[in-house]
Amino acid sequence: MSTLLNLSEDGPRPEDTVLLRLPRRRTAPADGDGAGHRPDETVALRVLRPGEARPAPDETMALRVLRPGEAQPSPDETLALRVVDPQAAGPGAAQDGPPVPLPADPLDELAERLADVCARAVHPFEIAAVLESDGLTDEQAAVLYGRTDSFSIADELFARTERRHSAPPEPADPWQADPLRTLLRGLLFALPGLAYLPAAPFLRSGTAAGALALTALVGWALNQALAHRAYAWRALGARYAVGRSLLRGGLAATVLGAGAAALAGATWPVLLFATGQSLYLASATVLLVTRRAKRLMGALAPTAVAAAATLATDLPQQLALAGPALSLSLAAVFAGIEIGQRLRAGDPPPAAGVPVADSLPHGLFGLAVGALVLTASFGDPWRPAPAGGASAAVALTLSMGLAEWLLFRFRSRSVTALHTSTTAEQFRTRTDRTLLGLLAGYLVVLAALGGGAALLWTARLPGAGQLGALLLLGALLWTALLLQVFGAVWPPALICTAAAVAETTATAVHPAAAEAAGLAATGLAVAAMILITRARTGRVTAHR
Repeated sequence: MSTLLNLSEDGPRPEDTVLLRLPRRRTAPADGDGAGHRPDETVALRVLRPGEARPAPDETMALRVLRPGEAQPSPDETLALRVVDPQAAGPGAAQDGPPVPLPADPLDELAERLADVCARAVHPFEIAAVLESDGLTDEQAAVLYGRTDSFSIADELFARTERRHSAPPEPADPWQADPLRTLLRGLLFALPGLAYLPAAPFLRSGTAAGALALTALVGWALNQALAHRAYAWRALGARYAVGRSLLRGGLAATVLGAGAAALAGATWPVLLFATGQSLYLASATVLLVTRRAKRLMGALAPTAVAAAATLATDLPQQLALAGPALSLSLAAVFAGIEIGQRLRAGDPPPAAGVPVADSLPHGLFGLAVGALVLTASFGDPWRPAPAGGASAAVALTLSMGLAEWLLFRFRSRSVTALHTSTTAEQFRTRTDRTLLGLLAGYLVVLAALGGGAALLWTARLPGAGQLGALLLLGALLWTALLLQVFGAVWPPALICTAAAVAETTATAVHPAAAEAAGLAATGLAVAAMILITRARTGRVTAHR
């Protein structure tokens, strides 16, 4: 049994606490003040008599045991420890053996039990509230812990515990992307190009390249605008309007693409192929907008098989063309099914509608990007196609899956920076670093794809000018797509259009400087796009 006595004059302090210990029972207890005692005897402090000298600080102090029947001291008398002479106190006054160690402070166990509460507390009152809710009274605080009340205990626990506020929960990230899915989308964009392998014998006329390029430009422009309109109607929940816009827009893009090939003087085989190309672009737009990419991948399987067979063996031309024809038919049928399902919905379109002018920048962007890609890959009317130039189109097409995944990564890292940055300047610095890092990563992969495609196409690596043009064009496309993700549609459309017009004009005026003019025009466009992208993505409000 132990009893705690606090000697502090201005309030309880742990270092002022004195332990009163009942010694073990002696075998031969003696009479007198220094005699041993039984554990059931009362231990008290002796009251100094009036005029009695106070003990010296260096004298040994002991507790006197009240004899049976001896009067207890009155509560209002001053209490002190009685000092005795060690030689005269009797055999029981001195303690044999080593000193008895003090027991652990019971507040240590309480501090360990309430460690989390104390670490998160911003004021001692929070700890006191927890103690009182556990039923701790002032009497229990004095008896169990040697403190006056729960508030003194809370003050001490708060002072001895380091603040450890728990981290906020991780914010939900809506921009998670599946790398395998984006890789498959890159293949999905590249597979249609395999149709040119079995159809090559029918596309040898002098006007074939120009007619097919013009058809592609029309298709890219119209289907970009069509996709925007379909997505806008779908966001409004108007299924019938989605089906109607896809049907009308797809038919218009097919007819106008075939008409462009006819105006370019295409022969009947070329005109037929151009019509199929336009119909495929429209069907692919329908399936991608309606999230049926797997069906589109399945539709392209016959084309891939026909292209592989053409490279491996000498197939009859009619049999080789069966693969692309079957792929076109499957894509058109799948697109028709999706359109029909939405037309049967019968829901009335919203009163607000989707203005045609909203889709104009998307169509302009598709036209400008198509012109830049075709010029870099196949030349233009004023200069021949560069050796192995088609490899640039292959590399860009294959990289589109990676580009899409990196767009998701930018949005994901921006969300993280939004929740971890403490100032707007810190957030801007992090988004700038993310922008440049992801763009650099994309260009590294694009350079590898361009080099690999050129080796397969021409058995040699591309030249510095050709590789530089590919990388600048890739940087322009990726930053333009990033701006569109953040709702800025006119800046990329106007910048890409200006770059295409400047490159075409410079080539027409001075064909010998076509490569330098193209690099300069695209480089300036990339610089302008990066500046606008930094200004747009560096704003906190753009990410909410």
